[in-house]
Amino acid sequence: MPGDSSIGGSVSAPYSPPTADQVATGRQLGALIAAHLVADIQAMGLSAALAGPGSSPQIGDGVIRGYLVSAEGGGAARRFIIGFGSGTSELDTVVEGYTVTPQGWRKLGSGTLSSSGGKTPA
Repeated sequence: MPGDSSIGGSVSAPYSPPTADQVATGRQLGALIAAHLVADIQAMGLSAALAGPGSSPQIGDGVIRGYLVSAEGGGAARRFIIGFGSGTSELDTVVEGYTVTPQGWRKLGSGTLSSSGGKTPA
């Protein structure tokens, strides 16, 4: 999460660092979410583009930044053996919206979303 994020100070570090596989999976999931968001915005008739680390938004642009705060994969065997609710998949995300002004980025709002289910993501 970027150091200039408005929620950076309120999210604690994980108990154990993520593995390389978990980091790679998180990046793949984030890229998939971003691509779907761009497509959804374009489907509304608005201009939208996927931005990367070297991107430079212009005055008047809107910027949406999102972070996968935590992700836990479920397992059907665990759910079956241990019981209802165990092994569910969970994903917690944080999203921040900004507009680019001549004075810099101005935050428009932020939100969090927690989702869970009895199936692992496909």
